[in-house]
Amino acid sequence: NFFLVSVMSLNVNFQEGNVNIDSIPADIVFTIKEKPHPIFERAGDDLMYNVSLSLKNSLVGSDIIVPLIDSPRGLDVRLPPLIPPGFSKVIPFHGMQNQKNGAKRGDLILKFSVCYPESLTPQQIESLRKILPD
Repeated sequence: NFFLVSVMSLNVNFQEGNVNIDSIPADIVFTIKEKPHPIFERAGDDLMYNVSLSLKNSLVGSDIIVPLIDSPRGLDVRLPPLIPPGFSKVIPFHGMQNQKNGAKRGDLILKFSVCYPESLTPQQIESLRKILPD
């Protein structure tokens, strides 16, 4: 399968079209527009994937499965404790294949956000005060 993952356009020009007695020679122009991918964002050969973590998993770490652009199997990734919001993790050679040099690949960049709970019970608040440092 081939996925187009960024919004950009490419013009391909064929100049000096066929000369015909009954017509005017003209250029042929094709415009190719890439469609956005539903889960990946492209930056050159690199792919960005947004990961939402619960507050608990951002504090204690977790194992996640990250989808890959060219494989039905995901990649198992072990996350360490204390992942802050906005943190990025680079997974080398899991991005897009380089169009000019097929032996090269970009990176897969995981961007993390942390989902905070909407509410806490008084007991949870007290437990957090005891457990977490100031």
